[in-house]
Amino acid sequence: MGPFVRPPAPNFNITASDLAEQGFLTVQRLQNALSAIVDNVALEDASFDNTVRQLAQAENELNFDAQYMSLLRSVAPLSKIRQAASDAGKEIIRGYLAMLQHERLFALVDAVHDRAHKEDLDYESNGFSTKSIPPFMANVGSEPGSVWKSEQALAGLSRGKLESLDQDSDGNRRINLTRPDVTAVLRQCHVDETRREVFLRSQAIFPDNVPIFQEAMVLRDKAARLLGHPSFSAQRLKDKMAKSPETVDKFLAELNGRLQPLICAEIRHLRRLKDAREDSSFYLWDFEYYHQKILKGRRVDHEVVSEYFPADHAIQQMNIFQHLFDLSIEEVKDRADDQVWHPDVKMFAEYMTYLGRRGMPCSAGIARSVRDFVETPSQLLEYWCWNPETLQQLSCHYSYLSDGHRQARCRLQGQADAKQPSKELPRELIAELIASKHVNQGISTSRLVALGMFDMQVHDPKSSGDLETTSIANTYSSLLRDVTHLAGPKDGASMGHGYATTAHFMWGAEANYYSYLHVLARRESLRQTCGRRASATTAWTRPQRFGIEN
Repeated sequence: MGPFVRPPAPNFNITASDLAEQGFLTVQRLQNALSAIVDNVALEDASFDNTVRQLAQAENELNFDAQYMSLLRSVAPLSKIRQAASDAGKEIIRGYLAMLQHERLFALVDAVHDRAHKEDLDYESNGFSTKSIPPFMANVGSEPGSVWKSEQALAGLSRGKLESLDQDSDGNRRINLTRPDVTAVLRQCHVDETRREVFLRSQAIFPDNVPIFQEAMVLRDKAARLLGHPSFSAQRLKDKMAKSPETVDKFLAELNGRLQPLICAEIRHLRRLKDAREDSSFYLWDFEYYHQKILKGRRVDHEVVSEYFPADHAIQQMNIFQHLFDLSIEEVKDRADDQVWHPDVKMFAEYMTYLGRRGMPCSAGIARSVRDFVETPSQLLEYWCWNPETLQQLSCHYSYLSDGHRQARCRLQGQADAKQPSKELPRELIAELIASKHVNQGISTSRLVALGMFDMQVHDPKSSGDLETTSIANTYSSLLRDVTHLAGPKDGASMGHGYATTAHFMWGAEANYYSYLHVLARRESLRQTCGRRASATTAWTRPQRFGIEN
């Protein structure tokens, strides 16, 4: 391989007005490209080169800018930049929709393709449903709100977590309704009512997404039926391994049935641990807290485990992937400030040497895979990370990074001469960690089953009318309660709309949520095939080759 040539990096020294202008210019370039096609190509002369290829190039350029806006919408430190990126992204999507609805362009593309395959056109080719995605995603990327609680109401939170929360003049702490804060409260807080409130509030964020979600589901279903499919799910599954909604429904039902005895046993154990005399119910907001109690009883404290994986060291140790994936990765230490969106961001340049083609990792790695197979490599990699040798190699207690880190730990311990723990994750803790991996696996898996069933129900209704009259929120809540056996509020309080707080069902895993479970149910046999007791390197190179060759 020749010398590594660093590709140009994007510019992040940008203002809100810059983003607005960039969004406008992106749409303008797309319109110019479309005009060049529709104004110069006659129907009888339409070909792949003068129509489809030109259209694809225009889309590629648009997608580059759209992804840039999507990144800034999610990670820019300043809210005005996030909002400007969201607005610019909406303009780009509107321009894209106008392209999809351009009758002359459609006629040209249709002339290129065999009319016998018209029914296979994607539903978005007619502009259906896509218009709902930008506002939905903009809401998901907005501030979710917060809950203020006294330190007494947050009893049980680790000192480090408690001190990381904003404090008002009365001493109350702010819990942002983001995943890190919500998860910390659900796992650590001793106060039942606090866990309940934070959980229910986290399920009710982004209320504007509720009508958007319902409209999108109805439009998807109508579009699929217009194209001759029984449902949106049937349209999406016909080219996947599952082939039909019936296959997915059967798989989820069978998995749910097999899980029930395990779930019931786990619930009984958790109830005994809770030992609630007045209320024997075990609630959705109870699970994480008592699950952590069981893990600690097994001498597994995830707060302690996390201390062995400080970000800088973990990133440095990831150089093992250079060998595993045949990559060349170098940190860009001389980067300019405007090449990253936040001062804490590290910048890396990467060259993929496998197959020797630069810029082609996607087509080399996943182009031959059907959509419901794509979770397989990540599942195999997850198992590789549970290899004891791998865990020890990647770990280093943060107190060994510098003298400052060691002193910071002593202050947290309240002892100036606090004894340092072992540098690497202790083998006994690794053994306990691996043994605890399957604790409450029935309940954890049942939640995924419930979400998979919900995904199929909203994307495979008996009719579009069902989606317009059915309460999607009730469907979501009842599936969660019935499948997991975890209770919801009994005082008539709403369970919220958790389905509208994530992008999964709207964009990314629509009619495909089952695929993670599909691989999960089969990954142990894949693990056995790829080497359960192999070394860290061998344990991954085997599944890597399996994924490439299959």
